[in-house]
Amino acid sequence: MPFGPVAQAGSFIRFTYSGAHSEDRFKEVLVLNPDWRGELHGLDLKRITPAERKVLEAIMDPNTKAGSHPYPLVNDILRRMNPVDEIHNPLSAYHKLFKPFIRDKDCYRRYKITLISGVQVMQKSAMEGHVINPRPLFH
Repeated sequence: MPFGPVAQAGSFIRFTYSGAHSEDRFKEVLVLNPDWRGELHGLDLKRITPAERKVLEAIMDPNTKAGSHPYPLVNDILRRMNPVDEIHNPLSAYHKLFKPFIRDKDCYRRYKITLISGVQVMQKSAMEGHVINPRPLFH
């Protein structure tokens, strides 16, 4: 993997993308699968609202505990599941964690790893180990 341990599932990253159909070269992504057949799969954070982004950041932060966050949605999600454990299976995490509250957004994206450069971590993943189910969500 060209970006090493930086882009783990659950990481929030920023990078420059030189894809042919990319109108915005500067991407901010929540990584779901860092390398599936040469592509990074993730949620494009620029396609969701700032409030939805804050919820994603809060639920993926291992220091956030159920009942301790000012957003009731964050507390509800953390009471029902552990997002850091769920991210091991990107398909399950997408459908159980992310899709229910971003259902009206088309933010799932795939990026060719060879076209990614200048990767910076905005929030590091707390996940340990590898992705269990490396299947992509969409073909």
